[in-house]
Amino acid sequence: MNAQTTELLTINFERLVNQLNFDTNLAQYKDKLAIESIVDNFSMLPGQSYYIIDLHKGQIHDCSNELIEFLGIPHHSLSIAQLFSLIHHKDQSKLIDQLSEIILSKYPHKPRKEAEQWVVSRSFEVYRKNRGYCRVIESITPLAFDRHNYPVFWLCTWSSDTSRYELSVEKNLEGSFTEREKEIISLLAEGKNSKDIAEELVISSHTVDTHRRKMLSKLGLNNVTQLVAFAFKIGLLT
Repeated sequence: MNAQTTELLTINFERLVNQLNFDTNLAQYKDKLAIESIVDNFSMLPGQSYYIIDLHKGQIHDCSNELIEFLGIPHHSLSIAQLFSLIHHKDQSKLIDQLSEIILSKYPHKPRKEAEQWVVSRSFEVYRKNRGYCRVIESITPLAFDRHNYPVFWLCTWSSDTSRYELSVEKNLEGSFTEREKEIISLLAEGKNSKDIAEELVISSHTVDTHRRKMLSKLGLNNVTQLVAFAFKIGLLT
């Protein structure tokens, strides 16, 4: 990516952050010990790494050593601008639009308890030094909100090791999902919970949970994050 494009993306991100009317007193949301406690309790799988965005300041608050090693860059150089500069050009344009929709349109209209549990997943290619581009699955989890229900801190988790999902493409794995299961996976990738999905598909939340359990069971996966990552891997989600 050239410097001009990186600068434009960074400016658009700053504009988005400036639209957020955060509480003037954010001390209660900036308890680093609380955030570090959350991260310490976060068990990463092989191939996973994370970074934390401070949306109030519009900057990266912290990141894991695994992420630095994965990207092959010095720890002190990781900034929003640096992160944007590593994203493949074909994925760049949609990222800010996605962030804007999530922050401005989704979170403020959700009840707090529901917003706290809302995880958004997306996929893009990122450049690794001396290794070229690699596709990652990013899951975004809110760590704290202000009184307007805007997320103050985000935990962004990258999954790059898809070896656990390496089932043969020749088996036409996409065809192993029913149309209903495909609909549910797509909505799970948007961060929707069973209740939201049930309302949209006009089925019961119990039916949604049953479909989810069956999909995890037949693929040998442990959770929704792995299911969404697998769906990206086989091309079911793009």
